[in-house]
Amino acid sequence: MLVSDQQELRQIDLSDGRTFTLSSFQRTVSSNLGVLHDLADDVTTITGTSTQTGSNGNVTTIEITSPITFKGSCYITGFYYPASGTYALIDGRITYTIDWGTGTCDKTISINAFGKTTIKTLP
Repeated sequence: MLVSDQQELRQIDLSDGRTFTLSSFQRTVSSNLGVLHDLADDVTTITGTSTQTGSNGNVTTIEITSPITFKGSCYITGFYYPASGTYALIDGRITYTIDWGTGTCDKTISINAFGKTTIKTLP
């Protein structure tokens, strides 16, 4: 199953008065559902980009640079995070890279910013 969508110019109003305008959003979701009724062999990947502009004029872009992958075999063990994939969050002149790993069902991500990599374990 392959689903693609694209959206433009959607405004999000926050309770503190700030607004964000989603100026572009493109996503492709591909699911390989494998054997019917067997969640363990299901794999879903997400690719795409998103650009937002805050009410202060700051522009943030998120680009999936390696498909974000969710595995059914991880889900059935209580792991609800992506198993692999990488995306870049570009905020002005600063780029953060978030890497979900190589496919193991763990809660470890690496975050690279300012030339330094930090390893985090999610809850």
